[in-house]
Amino acid sequence: MENPGLANLHTFTFDVVYDQDATQGQVYEYTAKSAVHSVLQGYNATMLAYGQTGTGKTFTMEGFKYNPNDLEAGIIPRAVNDIFGFIENTDNSNSKFMVRASYLQIYNEVISDLLKPERTSLQIREERKKGVFVEGLSEWAVRSPREICTLMQRG
Repeated sequence: MENPGLANLHTFTFDVVYDQDATQGQVYEYTAKSAVHSVLQGYNATMLAYGQTGTGKTFTMEGFKYNPNDLEAGIIPRAVNDIFGFIENTDNSNSKFMVRASYLQIYNEVISDLLKPERTSLQIREERKKGVFVEGLSEWAVRSPREICTLMQRG
């Protein structure tokens, strides 16, 4: 390097790098599934797709159509399928589950509620009891993957 003071060098590491031949199933299995299973054990998790326009964020998260059994299903329908499968297979009759869904977009640093389009410029907050949340973001109680599909189609 001619003038090392002009640039900062950074080293990055990656858990997984996918090429164009990677399947949606592989992406879910190696990237998101463990986070979904952690949620089912009581932990918080976030799935975030970040990148330039046209790089495949929506396809990775949703797939072409919202069908968890489709080979092209993205992270969201696969996660929803795993969550409701867990609930259906729980043996403990004393357990009750409440599944709530929200759907938001962050674009140019503006947070918008995709299920209530009039709600834009939402703010991220943190409270001791509630933890981190998006103030004013709608939450919808859902009972099935189909209900989540309907919400996503609205958004």
